[in-house]
Amino acid sequence: VESAVTRLLVSIKQLLESLTKWSNQQASEEEVSDVYVRLGNDFNAAVAAFAAYNIDMSELMNVPEDLRGVLEDCLSEDANSKNLDKYLPKVRAIITSLLQGLRGKQSVFRQIVSGPRHRSDASGHSRTDSGRVSRSDRVSRRDTAKSTSSATSTATTETASDALERRASKRFSTYNISKMTGTPRDRSGMGSGHPNRRSLAASNTLTAGELAEPPPVIEQPPVPPPPSEMPPGPIAAFLQVGREVKKATIEPGLSFPSLRMLFVDKFAYNPGQENFPAIYIRDPSSGVQYELEDMDEVKDKCLLSLNIERDLSAMAALALDQIKQHIDIQISGLSQELRDLRNASMLQPQMTGASVMSEYSNRVVTDLRTQFDEVQNLRRDLGIMRQLYSEFSKQTKESLGALRSQTQKVRQMASAQVPGARAYIDTGKTKLDIRSQNALTKMEELQDTVESVKDDVLKRHVSPKPHVLKAIKQDVDAVAAELDSLKEHIKTIKPMWKKTWEEELQSIVEEQQFLNHQEEFLADLLEDHKAVLEVYGHVEKVITIRGQGGAKGIRSRGFKPPPMDEGHGGLSTVMLEIKGAAVDPERRMKAIAANQKTRERELASKADEFEAELKGFIGGKKLKMTGGADEVERVRQHRNDLALKAMFNGGSTGSLATASLSAPSTPPEPPALES
Repeated sequence: VESAVTRLLVSIKQLLESLTKWSNQQASEEEVSDVYVRLGNDFNAAVAAFAAYNIDMSELMNVPEDLRGVLEDCLSEDANSKNLDKYLPKVRAIITSLLQGLRGKQSVFRQIVSGPRHRSDASGHSRTDSGRVSRSDRVSRRDTAKSTSSATSTATTETASDALERRASKRFSTYNISKMTGTPRDRSGMGSGHPNRRSLAASNTLTAGELAEPPPVIEQPPVPPPPSEMPPGPIAAFLQVGREVKKATIEPGLSFPSLRMLFVDKFAYNPGQENFPAIYIRDPSSGVQYELEDMDEVKDKCLLSLNIERDLSAMAALALDQIKQHIDIQISGLSQELRDLRNASMLQPQMTGASVMSEYSNRVVTDLRTQFDEVQNLRRDLGIMRQLYSEFSKQTKESLGALRSQTQKVRQMASAQVPGARAYIDTGKTKLDIRSQNALTKMEELQDTVESVKDDVLKRHVSPKPHVLKAIKQDVDAVAAELDSLKEHIKTIKPMWKKTWEEELQSIVEEQQFLNHQEEFLADLLEDHKAVLEVYGHVEKVITIRGQGGAKGIRSRGFKPPPMDEGHGGLSTVMLEIKGAAVDPERRMKAIAANQKTRERELASKADEFEAELKGFIGGKKLKMTGGADEVERVRQHRNDLALKAMFNGGSTGSLATASLSAPSTPPEPPALES
């Protein structure tokens, strides 16, 4: 139910956003119609979910038809904001009535679910106590019976436990319903297990009475400065960022943070409080710029600047100089080694003696062959060095290109008239909302997958394949990484948003509620992830214990049908039930669609073991480096030269000796795959 309501709320938000884009001529009528069809399908799914608990939804069944009529009238008009404002109140009224009805149905659903859950918990405690007494009487059982009883108790606990609590879906639906209907949400049931979070929410949120009355202004008499430090009044100064210069008025007693905020307001430049560059002031007499350390040095018509481009160009030039120096040293060393090897190879033939058949000549030939093998090894090493150098050059070029693109982005941001902190918060809200909704979707899919595996293991007694468990583990790790990233992102943006809230008290309530909702929403997602991980651990434990028990003589792990009910006649009773069952085409279509979705999920998770191993081997760069394509081309050219020499020399003794010297003692290794 909670998942169906969450999907319906997401569809409602997408419908409102598509109408806004349609009025701005950013979306067509077909796109709005597709969103409405998706909303209708999600509405039918929510109705079916509530009907499974015998909750009547008849008073809300006319909502899609009413919404369809209003949308048809709206889309028949021209796409502009005026026509949207004409029909938008009707759309909001229909959606508000739908959300209010859903809130009431959710309350009924939660009351229905809470009753059996408490009873199941109480029965579970009683079974646990009785199990303790029985286990104390049977201490002398065998090890096989112990493993079997532990597996049975684990399976019973997981079977008796309720489905995964979708806390994030509940909080998402409650927050969006209260936001769309404009009514305050009930916080009594949310976050009851987190007193710290409730205290933070209570301390950070203003009440309706505080919003109705403006905050009292306490007038304090200004403290006059000493006569010797009395400023004459506002002064004019010139602010410079890069090549752009603007004139500003500086009030007396201005601090460094206020001066930085003046740069931010004038040039829309905000690199952050910790990364803000130093402010320089120009001496009018000598024209030298130096870092501003005392605000008393700021005089009338002085020039204050931020030297951003010079710092970036100096860093880039320093990095390029270091890279060039390192490359020059390496190339000079390789060149010297190549010259030494060439001189050694030219001097070696002079050492050969007169007679080829003498002992001295044989020893010289052996030495030459050994030296030739060493030269071949050195050439192979040089090929590897050449490959490493090419990769290093490529990475250096990519790093420099990324640095240039970032510098260009900084220049564009500095030149563009970017709004202040309010636009930053609005953009951050949109991105954070999208990321949280994506995390919720992934969590819903993960919960469905884990519950399906749990049913296979505990009810159908079917053990999933190892690659399925591996895929589930990878999904769990991916969701955990996304949640950690969201947590760090919220921890980073919270101080910035609080600073803006101090300046804009009119919108502080909405942002505080949104951020508190995101924190509680993230906490619920973490709890859902913890519950999924716990259930997955139990599933792995059952599979491990069942495998150990099977090795000790337990019967096969095939499918075990449940025991028959009283009065059940077997196949004849089943055939009578099939004969008298009412055919429901809609349920059949839904079952076929669900089976198709399950089939697609299985096909998507199916992978070839050899392909996965090969990808891991190549991705881990475990292949042996042999010099790359350049080394293979050099060996091929060398063999071609030897073949041509043998052909033109006519197979003479000298050519054969030369070929025997030039050929390596061992057959060359086949070229390995490039990593």
